[in-house]
Amino acid sequence: MLLWHNIRLYEYMMQSSLEGKKVAVYGAAMGWGAKVSQNIEPLVEEVIKVDPKLVDSADPIEAPSEADILFFSVSPESEIKNIHAEIRHVLRPGQSAIDNATTKSEIKDTLRAMNEQGLSVCSTHPLCIPGMPSRGQNVIIMPVGPNNVQARDEAI
Repeated sequence: MLLWHNIRLYEYMMQSSLEGKKVAVYGAAMGWGAKVSQNIEPLVEEVIKVDPKLVDSADPIEAPSEADILFFSVSPESEIKNIHAEIRHVLRPGQSAIDNATTKSEIKDTLRAMNEQGLSVCSTHPLCIPGMPSRGQNVIIMPVGPNNVQARDEAI
C-alpha cells in the first residue's frame, strides 16, 4: 500500500504520535538526518543523534537500547544493512524503524528482517530536497510487513 500525504508541520505537530518517545537518528549530521532531527526535537522526549561526523554522537550500537524509534537517513543507503547487522542483537519488538532512503532495492531485505524481528517498519521518501521548507511538502509513505501501523503513524 502506498500512501501520499501532504505534511504541514503545524497539523503534524497537533496530531503527533511521537510525544514521550526517544528517537535515534542515524545520519543526524547532514541532509535529511539533520532536518529530521531538528523538526522532531520539539515533538519527542529525546533525539539521540548518531553520526560519526558529530563530536557528541551517541554510540551507534547502544542507541537502540534507549530508543523507541530508529530513523535511518544514511548515505550510502546500503549502510543501513551494515548498521542493522551491528545492532540487530539489541533491537526489541515494539520499536519502530523508519528510513528515508532514495532507493529501496538495497535495503528491502533489511527492512523485512527488522519486521520479522518484531519491529514496526515504514519506509519513506521525501519528494523534495532537505533545503526546502518543511511545510506543504509531499512524502511517500510505504508500510513494510504486517507490523507497520505504529511506524506508519509515527512517519506521518
